[in-house]
Amino acid sequence: MAENYIIETMGSILKEVEFENLNHKIIPGTLVLESQEPFPGYHHDVPFSTIPGTIYFITTEMYSREDITRKGQEIKKIIPKKFDAATGQISIYNDIYPCIRIHELDSFDYIEEIQNCFKDYGVKYKKNKKIKAKGITKIKKFFVLNQIENGVYLDVENDKMGYFKVPYLGWKLFEKITYSIKNNWDKASFDAAIGTFYRRYELQDMIRIYRDNIEKNVLMEIREKYLDEIGKY
Repeated sequence: MAENYIIETMGSILKEVEFENLNHKIIPGTLVLESQEPFPGYHHDVPFSTIPGTIYFITTEMYSREDITRKGQEIKKIIPKKFDAATGQISIYNDIYPCIRIHELDSFDYIEEIQNCFKDYGVKYKKNKKIKAKGITKIKKFFVLNQIENGVYLDVENDKMGYFKVPYLGWKLFEKITYSIKNNWDKASFDAAIGTFYRRYELQDMIRIYRDNIEKNVLMEIREKYLDEIGKY
């Protein structure tokens, strides 16, 4: 397939982040979590900001991708603010929390309003409880990708993200391989996550790489590191 081939598809991303309660500017008594560092593997200087990190409305049940997408589209007609809503789940220890992930929101002032809009469309929230822990998120999302090599992609909507196809790894092996690469590579840091997306009626496993203004040569080098490590197992 030719280079610079644009693909629109859907899939999911699995990653580990640190969660903490958000207790202000939300519907009182509901469980809302925030991750201030949604890309914890990428270490760089970030000035203090009053912009929210990634927000998670914890719900009483798992809502479908189509349901949350449709509700989000309607809410954006009411609230003229940029934000991305996706469905997913968070695993913390042995507990599973269905959630709606809110990303790219530039003010805390709209969180309660967005929560209330989803509530008006029938979404039910879990009651608040204290949480401060690492967990694994699995978010179902849409991708717009530019294929720059066979099985290698840059994100059209986010110039900090690149992807490449890999065999199925599983979370533990992915963690082990990523740890090995980061401890034996002296170049700029990056955050990595695993995921899947659909191509030609098949589910494709991939690794997502995040770093500022990721370039093709850097993405290809990281890819080679992963493929070399994967080949050892």
